[in-house]
Amino acid sequence: MYTILYVYTLILIATEMFGSFELSDFIAYRVSVCDYKCRLELQRGAIVDEPDYVSCLSKTIRDDVKHIKMKVHAQTLSGGQEQNNGADGIIIFQIKNEIKVGIYEAKWPRFKQTDYPWDYLHPTRLTSHFSEQINKKHIWQDTIATWEMFFNEEEYGKDSPPYEFFGSSCVWNNDAYNFMNSKGLILNKWSTSKLKELLKENGTNIYSIIFDLLSCKRGKKHSISAGEKNVVISSPVNDNIILDVPLPIDLEKEFDERIQAFMERERFTSYLYIVAQNIQLGS
Repeated sequence: MYTILYVYTLILIATEMFGSFELSDFIAYRVSVCDYKCRLELQRGAIVDEPDYVSCLSKTIRDDVKHIKMKVHAQTLSGGQEQNNGADGIIIFQIKNEIKVGIYEAKWPRFKQTDYPWDYLHPTRLTSHFSEQINKKHIWQDTIATWEMFFNEEEYGKDSPPYEFFGSSCVWNNDAYNFMNSKGLILNKWSTSKLKELLKENGTNIYSIIFDLLSCKRGKKHSISAGEKNVVISSPVNDNIILDVPLPIDLEKEFDERIQAFMERERFTSYLYIVAQNIQLGS
């Protein structure tokens, strides 16, 4: 009986898996190295704000992916507008005829500055801006992998834990959502001390985020057909809420007008599409 259950479990895992363990680990490691490099640029003062870091991270991942002979498309857009989905970046992975989608919000709390006011209350709604961003992403739970990402200009290892030792400190959106509600952070601003509490309880790193996304611990797979121009994702809480994600038709083309329009409509500052297949692991 135990043998049958074990075999059934293996079959179920294989069915649900998007990327193999080796591929998920390989890509997650490469992304974490790119984040490490961007943190170094932030320490040096070469990165000046959150959109700049997001753009740098996207370009660094793009260049790294091209170096290992994977196909990739990346576009960036100037920030400054309120995001429709409470997120700065969208990252899409394709393996064969399936894709996985992740979205994240980027924050730079200026950890070197004591009590830096990185969150604020909306002037009319009197609600926390960051909490509103968490709520906006929460509607995609179990469909899209969603997380919060905190950049750190401190030297490596400073105040670790709760901060991530080398790169950015990350939290899954669902953990941030639960913490936000338990601490009454809807009508109150987030502070660095509250962020430290959250990271102490639920902090992780970009390696774990990408590994869990690729190994299907977070988010759902979406099937696509050859030449398909877009994929429509519905919110699990409201079928009328959709994200119509354009897929790059020509990965060699550096600029895609459809993707530009999508980013302007949804107000993403970064779009990254990676075809994670046909590579030699360890190269």
